[in-house]
Amino acid sequence: MFKTILRSAAAATLLLAAPAAQALTFDFTGQSRLSAPTISTSAGGITLDASGRRCATTGCATGSDANIQRWGNGLGLKAFYREQHTFDGWGPNEMAILTFGTTVELQALDFHYVEDTRDQFSLWTRGDAGWTQITQALTIGKTANGAGRFSFADAIRGRVFGVATTDTDDAWKFRGATADLAAPDLVSPVPLPAGVLLLIGGLGTLVALRRGARS
Repeated sequence: MFKTILRSAAAATLLLAAPAAQALTFDFTGQSRLSAPTISTSAGGITLDASGRRCATTGCATGSDANIQRWGNGLGLKAFYREQHTFDGWGPNEMAILTFGTTVELQALDFHYVEDTRDQFSLWTRGDAGWTQITQALTIGKTANGAGRFSFADAIRGRVFGVATTDTDDAWKFRGATADLAAPDLVSPVPLPAGVLLLIGGLGTLVALRRGARS
């Protein structure tokens, strides 16, 4: 009986002590117009820096830095080819570079000013060896108000991501992201309630008394 109770208490302790995934929503929308090399936002004490790149003709693994701009409902680049504040594929493709303050598991991306239901993006990650494309063209899916959201079937782990246009048909603003903190990088474990600690201590005392009565 005592062993069963102890096992149950230990299991409850492990569940409470294990860090839980923390879903964070990062939002770049805002009314103030801003043009800068980097625009930042934060959620749950974690920063997300967004910057811009005009990709090389050979792909987005290389390219040139460009000021990123915020106009109300999202981020974009004001390119020579198209004087709208979107990421588009007119000329070279363009990329929003997302740098999180810690390693995360990317769950979803939010867009705005999506021009039509054919608009797509490709996803990249940057590691020690440089940029790697991890998805081909993914369709955003436009809603009635021009917004769009893409949720990944499986979370994608990383710290630096690139969200890029794929061809001349693409044009959208980047609005934000939803991500979970990666397990080793959780800010803090869930604290044990005082009642659980008292329960464990009381059970330990009972076991000690029981053993003493037997001897």
